Amino acid sequence: MQKNPHVPFARARLHGHRWLYAASFALGMGLFSCLSSFSSTAHAETAPPETVHVRYSAAPTCPSEAEFVSALRRDTDPFELADEAEAKRVVDVELRTGAKRASGRFRFVDRRHDTTIEQELNGPDCEAVARALAMMLALAMHRLSGPGVVEPPLDVAPRPPEPEPAPPPPPPPPAPPSLKTPRASPRRRATHPAPAAPAPAVRLSLDLQAEITSAVVRELLPFASLTFQLQSTAWWLRPSLGLSLRQSLPHDVAVAGGGSTFLWTTGALRVCPHVVVVGPVDLAPCVEAALGRLGADANGLPGARSSANLWADAGGLVTTRWHLSARWFLAASGGLLFALDRTRYELSSGALISETPALGFRAGLGMGLQL
Repeated sequence: MQKNPHVPFARARLHGHRWLYAASFALGMGLFSCLSSFSSTAHAETAPPETVHVRYSAAPTCPSEAEFVSALRRDTDPFELADEAEAKRVVDVELRTGAKRASGRFRFVDRRHDTTIEQELNGPDCEAVARALAMMLALAMHRLSGPGVVEPPLDVAPRPPEPEPAPPPPPPPPAPPSLKTPRASPRRRATHPAPAAPAPAVRLSLDLQAEITSAVVRELLPFASLTFQLQSTAWWLRPSLGLSLRQSLPHDVAVAGGGSTFLWTTGALRVCPHVVVVGPVDLAPCVEAALGRLGADANGLPGARSSANLWADAGGLVTTRWHLSARWFLAASGGLLFALDRTRYELSSGALISETPALGFRAGLGMGLQL
């Protein structure tokens, strides 16, 4: 087994994490002794590479799947990546980050030996935990790379019986009583390390975007949206639920002899069934339904008056987040929107001011904060 200790993860910080590597080495030695029953005898011919399928799930600030697999290749025997149905080994790795700590786990299934190994580890940051898990997983894969346990030949002579142990020496005579009563030493309270904080199962974030839409009036309507989002990290699907507040700027639509000013205010509920994580980018298809108010004020027209109508819409959109750091990210969205009730605004003479379109688009760009 070839090891290259001079090529760590690109972002791994070796100084300050020596205790974690020492703990992973001790756990690796425990795995070594537990797996000794599966060790194989040396062969002159080199065995073909094992086929391995890797399922990797990690936070955006953790090492990528390619970095983890590269570190695993450096520390264990050669292997080839394959589909889950064809692979002889299946590796499931999950890395989670908290406010001040990180945690990780792996589940290694060897189908040829019918063996399953699971290990979980906590650490100060995600890079250190990933490196330690890669070392332990590499050792487990190496110990199970042989064809199996070989039985000893039948003509081996049995070992002679061990001699019986000598009887213990007689106990020493009791000491004479002392005139001074020994002082009992004070009891020391056992100190236990504080448990590591578990990774949060739900993440809260908010983002503010500047958007435009063509689904409200006959012209493009600019508006701002503030979205609060809850995302689950405990499930494989990673669903999210969001609440969005949308407010437009006053928008004037001119007609002959005057005009009308429109103001749009809504609140929307957003559901995203799955958030796809690709490196620092989160991509999620979502559906959204909104309820609010669309007001219009006529100006410079005879018999001008104000009106306010109930607004309801629904639509689909795709949201994208580009994580700049552990807390800040760029947010973008785009999709289609259609009103559930098309409102027509016209003069007493029948001249049309504006009419809600049957279908329109929306697009936005802004910044967000991970809480």
